[in-house]
Amino acid sequence: MADSGMRQILILMELPRWPKYKTTKQLVDYLKNQGINVTARTVQRDIQMLSASGAFSIIDTPATGRGKEGVGWAFSEHSINRGLPVMDPSAALTLLMGYEHLKCLMPEKVLKHIEQYIDEAKAILETFNQANFTSWFDKIRILPNTVLMPAKVDQEAVGEIYEALLANTKFKCRYNGRPDQVVSPFGIVQRANTLYLISKFFDYDDIRITALQRYSDVELLNESIKQDPNFNIDGYLDRGEMSWPWDRDKSDTTVKLKANIHSYLKYHLTEMPLSTDQKIQNNKEPESHKLTATVVDSHELRYWILSQGDKIEVLSPKSMRQWIAQIAGNMNTMYQHD
Repeated sequence: MADSGMRQILILMELPRWPKYKTTKQLVDYLKNQGINVTARTVQRDIQMLSASGAFSIIDTPATGRGKEGVGWAFSEHSINRGLPVMDPSAALTLLMGYEHLKCLMPEKVLKHIEQYIDEAKAILETFNQANFTSWFDKIRILPNTVLMPAKVDQEAVGEIYEALLANTKFKCRYNGRPDQVVSPFGIVQRANTLYLISKFFDYDDIRITALQRYSDVELLNESIKQDPNFNIDGYLDRGEMSWPWDRDKSDTTVKLKANIHSYLKYHLTEMPLSTDQKIQNNKEPESHKLTATVVDSHELRYWILSQGDKIEVLSPKSMRQWIAQIAGNMNTMYQHD
């Protein structure tokens, strides 16, 4: 009994959701790799018994059928409660909250693969009907940290890009209206409410960052990607590439930022510092403080400084101070006119 129980659990764990399926032979080979030697007939009896129990919605697939390539098996397209073990209400609630966040970021084609788990989570919360869990879900929301609305993306194109990334293969696409461009994807990064692709892009030799909403007509190619031995996604991000360095020709884009800041900004930077070595000291003037931090000199940093208005005065680097002064002067001239 113990052997048959373990065998049936392994079968359930291996079965995909329709339209994917596993043939009886594939299941026999899988069990053999797990150290369980069984016949095809035993596997078929196990699946028929599990399906007849009513606890699992298992189908023999029309793609194979009996007497052809062997029986194909899958969970039905809308089956739920297939997880082993069944998740508890806390896990179900966490999954639903994460799903609400991912809906704004991931293509429908990708999210479709976890729909059965979402349905299972909803069913579990409905079954438990615990007021605490229900009220908690009604009280928590996720908002983007930008005033801009998310860009509209081609769901089919983004889904294909994910497939190419997982399969480690190149793809052909239309990018910003330019057709038949070949891309080698290396990674995907979420930034605020935008997804970016890190890739070898067209005929460029270096690695590029592009927003996924600019892609359409994606077609996977039967050509594997040759991995760049010098590329590591964490190292790439640690260098501040996603902050768009101000001078990309420099090997080291870090600078020692020195600035006078207002007390209003001090409170924010105390909670969310610019760097691990950030220091804030009091100046003689009231409400004024001296800020020092080692940061990446980037477009993101400079425009963040501009967004703080008169709550920050950059002292050094000198080139950054001069650039901000130029921008501030241009804005002053612009606002002289009613």
